[in-house]
Amino acid sequence: MAWDQISITVPHEFVEPISHVFERYGHGVGIQSLNKNDAQITTFLPSGSDSRMARIEIGVNLAKSIATMGDLEISPLSNETDWRNAWKEHFSVLHITDRIVIKPSWLDYTATSHELVIEIDPGFAFGTGYHPTTHSCLALLQTHIATGDNVLDLGTGSGILSIAASKLGAGQIVGLDIDPLCIKAANQNAKMCGVNDNTKFQTGTLPSSQFHEDTYDCVVANISARIGIEKSLEIMKIIKPSGALILSGIINNQAADTIQHYETVGLIEQQYWKDDWVTFLIRKPITKVVNDA
Repeated sequence: MAWDQISITVPHEFVEPISHVFERYGHGVGIQSLNKNDAQITTFLPSGSDSRMARIEIGVNLAKSIATMGDLEISPLSNETDWRNAWKEHFSVLHITDRIVIKPSWLDYTATSHELVIEIDPGFAFGTGYHPTTHSCLALLQTHIATGDNVLDLGTGSGILSIAASKLGAGQIVGLDIDPLCIKAANQNAKMCGVNDNTKFQTGTLPSSQFHEDTYDCVVANISARIGIEKSLEIMKIIKPSGALILSGIINNQAADTIQHYETVGLIEQQYWKDDWVTFLIRKPITKVVNDA
């Protein structure tokens, strides 16, 4: 059977949605960072797969309606090329910070003494480290997680933030997601990274009777501005006094509303911008915030 390679160059913030389209309708997904802004995504299809190709084109065209990216490139594979392994060649090691490194399991990488390596293979759940919000959350976790901290990862996806928190020295980590497929993926990833002893993933969200006031040193929530605002009181309630919320998933035109709201429930210590996305570090005050409005 003849096979075609399909590839496209996209901004990092569109790696996850486009790779999801490629994975759903193609065979295998490769992701290779080209520079600080762009990555190439690759998949494979049997030649003449018009229906699947049309669905990929629909997904790409929807993304193109809101962002600038490359065109789909289609090239035939030689008869000697095995697509089952060819897609794995289109991955690279991703350096998030000076310490945090993300790589797929089949790539060899020799870490330095201070680096923390997270192995994440492509799968259904979002969370590969390419999206600016994931990148920013990882950077803030590195600078704000202390040894033994209790951490809640709200909207855990692939579990990448929980895994990072564990490798950074956190004590007990709980990852929540409303999607059971994400929980399955997160458990598999934590086991592959050797951190399943102190990470627990479960289906659910806040509020929940399982989560009590003043329990967590840090909550990381890579969700959305709307959900972050709607659940702000429940989130801040379970954080210990002087504990931190790392809140992400907020695009630039949502930042002002998010700031205005969270100034009534916490202290915004840091805004971490990457591309058009912002991640906030919000501190729970020892005494309640008084809203003068």
